[in-house]
Amino acid sequence: MTGYIDLPDTIPSATGLFPFGFGLSYTRFAYGDPQFDHGTVRGMEGTVTVRVPVKNVGERAGCDVVQLYMSDPVARVSQPLRRLCGFQKVWLDPGAEREVRFTLRGADFAYPMGDALDSVAWVMDPGAVLLSVGPHSGSLQSVEVEWLP
Repeated sequence: MTGYIDLPDTIPSATGLFPFGFGLSYTRFAYGDPQFDHGTVRGMEGTVTVRVPVKNVGERAGCDVVQLYMSDPVARVSQPLRRLCGFQKVWLDPGAEREVRFTLRGADFAYPMGDALDSVAWVMDPGAVLLSVGPHSGSLQSVEVEWLP
């Protein structure tokens, strides 16, 4: 169940008119496959950099917002299907291409957990985390990163 009102995404009323982050442009952009510098993040201070090439394949100069989402399917507590954890606006002339980079620390994979407001702590669950990049939440390409304590 992932829709706006906890309905399957196959029901039109659950998805909304446009996906989250959707924007219009006078040109078109093509996204390459996302890649990362290494597939393992160790500890809270470890880092991973996700790179994705973006190319203006239209006939006009234009701007696009590249978005990075995170999914944590192994968390002890149910997490959102996707969490927006970064975005960058890129301006490209026709035919131009640029590599967009996002760097995440291990602490960016943490989430709050506790019995009461005064006992909340930031925790992380070791395991696979899915990082997804694209122009909006309805058009994403993903890579899997392993977080280790």
